[in-house]
Amino acid sequence: MMLSPPVRPGFTLIETILVVLLTALVVGLLLPTLGSARASARDTVSIANMRSHAQVLAAYAADWDDHFPAFADPKATLSVVRGCDEVLVFRYFETVWAWRYALCEGYYNGALGHASFFHPAADPNRHPDDTKNLGISYLLSSAFLAAPAYWEPETRTGPSQWGHSRLSSASFPAQKALITEVHPVRWLPLPRGEDGIGLAFLDGSAGRFAKADLIEPYRNGEGSWDGTWLPVGIYGMHTIRGWDGRDRN
Repeated sequence: MMLSPPVRPGFTLIETILVVLLTALVVGLLLPTLGSARASARDTVSIANMRSHAQVLAAYAADWDDHFPAFADPKATLSVVRGCDEVLVFRYFETVWAWRYALCEGYYNGALGHASFFHPAADPNRHPDDTKNLGISYLLSSAFLAAPAYWEPETRTGPSQWGHSRLSSASFPAQKALITEVHPVRWLPLPRGEDGIGLAFLDGSAGRFAKADLIEPYRNGEGSWDGTWLPVGIYGMHTIRGWDGRDRN
């Protein structure tokens, strides 16, 4: 006599609905955590990018008599740089974002769109109407484009103080920022902005900092003369006393 296999009861409609609701609840609870973890991972990659750029700039200085990237004429209304089959016309202080055009061929495998130029969460394709997308995520310090006296209100006189400098001139390599991050969410690190400011320093270190750990920048930035770009103070960019000063305590 053959026995039939036991009949296993299936899920009822109510049980199925409960399983779906519980799954949705768990996913809903985990999503913010997953989003936070993803954002943290991207920020970690960005810090690594800044550290890499600091090393590249050290190599550039070794190749060019210890100079900060000097491809703009401080006495010209506009300068021209050619790199990676592109030609860029720019103002003197726009060196701070135009640097990838000058360095891409010799130091970034000929790739103007090299991944390390962008924060992982940034959109590298700048839309002309998007005022918060500069088309690059890392700015070089303006402090190396003018004499230290230019970065103090009592001694600033104007464009006659503009000029390139050597990286070794900095008095505090571990405290003088070389690169400032333009964060795709926090945007420019203004004194009135958020904490979590990404900076890389002359000694090759990089990290994310609270404003309490940093020294406020020169409030007027580069000023408003022809050839300037940022008329407001940015952390790591507009250091008091310029390359002779410090960006963190």
